[in-house]
Amino acid sequence: FRTALEIGSFLGTSGTAFVEAVNAGRLEHATFCDLEPRENLRRVLATCRDPTRLTLQPGRSIDLLARGARFDFVFVDGDHGLA
Repeated sequence: FRTALEIGSFLGTSGTAFVEAVNAGRLEHATFCDLEPRENLRRVLATCRDPTRLTLQPGRSIDLLARGARFDFVFVDGDHGLA
């Protein structure tokens, strides 16, 4: 796949794999969607050699997808319970 979306990032542990794939040229672009991105995630994203190939999207994933965003791969790791 060329583009990926991670929904829910918490500490950025799984996001590390996406950043490594971008750095290795195996993934063109990764988007990270989280209601409240934490500093740990920001540190993970800072390890990307080409930050233009990453997007950090604070907010609800449903809002991102409602705007017509399309991805080849979506990793759902977020809490979609009702608050």
